[in-house]
Amino acid sequence: MRQLAALGRTINKLAGVNIYQNTRHRPIIEARSLFSVIAYRYHNYTFEQIANFLISKGKTSDHSSVLHAYKNFDMYAQYSKHLIEWLEDIVGGTKNFNKQQLIKLVNHKISLLEEREINLIYDIVDNLYLTTLEVEAENENN
Repeated sequence: MRQLAALGRTINKLAGVNIYQNTRHRPIIEARSLFSVIAYRYHNYTFEQIANFLISKGKTSDHSSVLHAYKNFDMYAQYSKHLIEWLEDIVGGTKNFNKQQLIKLVNHKISLLEEREINLIYDIVDNLYLTTLEVEAENENN
């Protein structure tokens, strides 16, 4: 749980709030959502473990509250762009991600884009994929 305590201190400092406060003020809700996303996605805590930690810090919580915070992160991030910056700051940038974590972060960022940008990304990924298949086919023939 030391990992969660350190994460909580970091988010409180970045957001200038107390995520353990029993309130529904938007900045605190958003910061708690960030806490839930990082604890679940990147540190592999369960929603119940996260809720129990929050309870130990005085925040009324249960697994469904944490799940709700987790599921709403994308919506909060659409209106509060600093959440993505904080996410990247806390998890250490892409150089520290394994493949699964990087895929999750890329998927999250894509979900915040407009359809036009998503189509551009699709074209790039499709071209990379086709190029990879061609290289693999050439290697098999040699």
